[in-house]
Amino acid sequence: MKRLLLICIYSFLFLQPVTAQAPSPKDKDSLKGLAGVNVVIEKLDPKIDWGDLTDMQLRTDVELSLRKARIQLLSSEESAKSPGAPILSVNVAALKVDGYPSLYTFSVQIHLSQIVSLQRPTPKDVYATTWSIRSVGYISRTSLPNLRDYVKDYMDVFINGWLTVNSK
Repeated sequence: MKRLLLICIYSFLFLQPVTAQAPSPKDKDSLKGLAGVNVVIEKLDPKIDWGDLTDMQLRTDVELSLRKARIQLLSSEESAKSPGAPILSVNVAALKVDGYPSLYTFSVQIHLSQIVSLQRPTPKDVYATTWSIRSVGYISRTSLPNLRDYVKDYMDVFINGWLTVNSK
């Protein structure tokens, strides 16, 4: 019975696509004039066995992608002095599925936050996410390091959006 249940679950998982949310066409407009970003890589949960995936590896991948596209890497101080104080955040998270030691739910998200102005009778500046992309799904423990590929792919989407609105 347990074997049949496992077969059903794995069949369900491999036949179901990962749920993803891509940026809308309007989101890339928020990238216009963006000269650089401060990169924040949120820490991987130390309770999860990520295999060879590390925070530093993710940071290197993200920063290399930005450098190749000639998007300036800003320190926290430089970002605070830049228009919009842009912060590009990367979050990779996983959680064990109860009862299935080799199965995890995962989330990969990259988002750009900037200071924006609320159009109200009394205008107010606030931090808001102006561009984002994310996925959630199921993954096996041995495949957790492959979440790095999602980050690389999502950085390509970010850079392509940036290039579209900042071509010279």
